[in-house]
Amino acid sequence: MGAGIGKVRGRLLFVGDMHLGRNPVRVPPDWDDPRSLGPAAGWERAVELACAAEVAAVVLAGDVVESLEDRFEALRLLSDGLARLHAQGIPVWAVAGNHDVRALPRLARLESVRGFRILGWHDGQCGGWQSTVVEAAGVPLCRLVGWSFGSMREPRNPLPSLTGDLLGDDELPVLGVLHCDRGAGSSPYAPVDARDFERGAAARVAAWFLGHVHKPDHAGLAAARPVGYLGSLVGLDPGEPGRHGPWLVEVGERGVRATQHGLAPIRWESAVVAVDGLDQRDSAELQDELFRRISAELAALDQRLAGDGTPRAVGVRVTLDGAVAHPAALRDAWARLERRAGGFVRDLGPRSAPCRYFCERVRLAIRPRESLHELARQSSPIGSLARGLLRLQAGDDTLLARAAQHFDRVRPGVGWPDLADELTPGRAQELLVDAAYELIGELRAQERAAEAGR
Repeated sequence: MGAGIGKVRGRLLFVGDMHLGRNPVRVPPDWDDPRSLGPAAGWERAVELACAAEVAAVVLAGDVVESLEDRFEALRLLSDGLARLHAQGIPVWAVAGNHDVRALPRLARLESVRGFRILGWHDGQCGGWQSTVVEAAGVPLCRLVGWSFGSMREPRNPLPSLTGDLLGDDELPVLGVLHCDRGAGSSPYAPVDARDFERGAAARVAAWFLGHVHKPDHAGLAAARPVGYLGSLVGLDPGEPGRHGPWLVEVGERGVRATQHGLAPIRWESAVVAVDGLDQRDSAELQDELFRRISAELAALDQRLAGDGTPRAVGVRVTLDGAVAHPAALRDAWARLERRAGGFVRDLGPRSAPCRYFCERVRLAIRPRESLHELARQSSPIGSLARGLLRLQAGDDTLLARAAQHFDRVRPGVGWPDLADELTPGRAQELLVDAAYELIGELRAQERAAEAGR
């Protein structure tokens, strides 16, 4: 966290991508109302924080609305919060991003929407730079400068077009808000170089708060001169793990300090459950032990997250990892437990603020105890699999490329949920390694059964 900002003169609340109109995915089907975990609930919590902190303004960094088709639902979801902020005398400023460049102006034109303004609003259209002075208790606090998309695609870097006259000639600190694609090189979404914030007029801005990328830049925003992505208000899927929420920005006599508040109603995490030593073959015993170990890991995760946000739900991507004597028996036990336990929902946390944990996905990284190199020396199907597995673990690019092509061919016609997400090279490698280990385990079980029957 940036230190030494001197006496705090006022505060603003910055909010990253909301995408109103979307709801979190992979939530257990028995959840009463998935919308209670989505952006609308996150916005309601952000409004409560803004009022409690008596901020001078709320600033939205673009992609407030998912799409033009969602604008009517977005108006309904936004309106209560905007009305409450307006009643408290708190203005709301926003820049238009690539998702809401058409929807946001239509919302701003509605007479029922009060206290909501767009930076980069010229002659009734979005596009370009604009600045305004933000006041706290009637006294100028800072200057806010922002740039809005003019169309859904903006392949040019907007920072070189920022001129010094927008920053003023007084001593007010300037805070910048920009929806952009930092470090992407060529991009249709306002590409900027990280070094551009140190050049020209952009270098005179005390802090830059960015939208577009959903991962919060905790290190960048903790610097003495904060520059970084706010991240999405609510993580909408497991690809957005960790703490999410708005940022309370304090403007001091000697600088700016940004602090994230983990107000997202849902949080995504990962956990590894060690299964080494689960060598018994009795399915009931294995199921009981798996249940105990997973429950213990979720409880430990709850302890680690204590005080870090106030989620109502935590979706956990669990990996069962370890080498065992009978991999096939353990896999079968997990399959039976999964059918019995469903999404493995556990209510944890203090009674005053209960939180529901659920296993969003379970990866079986279960391996046989035998050395893979020893198995690879065999001239059997197991040996062939082991040799291929060693190549996969070494990151054989040719093998992974062939696998990716195959996945792309079969993806539309299969109901394999693990292929529903974007298939990165790392994810393709993970799927192949797990499948190879599973097949080796099954073949070893068949060998043992054949030997026992002789």
